[in-house]
Amino acid sequence: MKKRKKPVRKMPLKVYFGPLKIFDDYPLLDYKKISDLSLTGQDDYRIILDACVFEKVTINQNKFLKAEFMDCTFINCDLSNNTFTDSLFIRCEFKGCKFIGSHFVQTHLTDILFDDCNLQYLDLAENKLKIVEIKNSLLKESNWFENIVNGIVFDENNLTEAMFYNNPLKGLDISTCIIDGIKMDRISIEGVTIDNYQAEVFCHLLGLKIKN
Repeated sequence: MKKRKKPVRKMPLKVYFGPLKIFDDYPLLDYKKISDLSLTGQDDYRIILDACVFEKVTINQNKFLKAEFMDCTFINCDLSNNTFTDSLFIRCEFKGCKFIGSHFVQTHLTDILFDDCNLQYLDLAENKLKIVEIKNSLLKESNWFENIVNGIVFDENNLTEAMFYNNPLKGLDISTCIIDGIKMDRISIEGVTIDNYQAEVFCHLLGLKIKN
């Protein structure tokens, strides 16, 4: 897999104290450092975030449409129960963040890092994922449906009862992950690397029986 590109910032950040709800026709925030603000309850909301750093920000229960997140870093933020539809994430990092129950639909995610995040009940459907790293994160009962995947890394994640349907995951190594109760169809399983202790789980998924 190609090396993930990190966020790019060519100018110093300025501290931002204004609202995250922007009423302009082109709702852009760029090169801002944003802390302890919140955005909630927006419907079909479009925002463009470029080269910003967010710390302890709450962005939840929103429906984003055609939103753009570029070269942003989120640290200890709560982004739970959001829906991102036809949106764009490029060179973003999420560290210690919550995405509990959030939905990504027909969205592009390129050069993305999730590290030490709570992604329980996350839903991803019909997205394009390119060079995405998910590390030390909780993906319990997450759902992955018909995504186009081109380079994804799982490292020490909890995939308990996660479901994968029609996701080509060839080359994905899940040998360091917890996979109790995982569900994967044959298209998703093909080419996945597992550890010896995980073999029995995958035999069960394929309908095979192990003779003692």
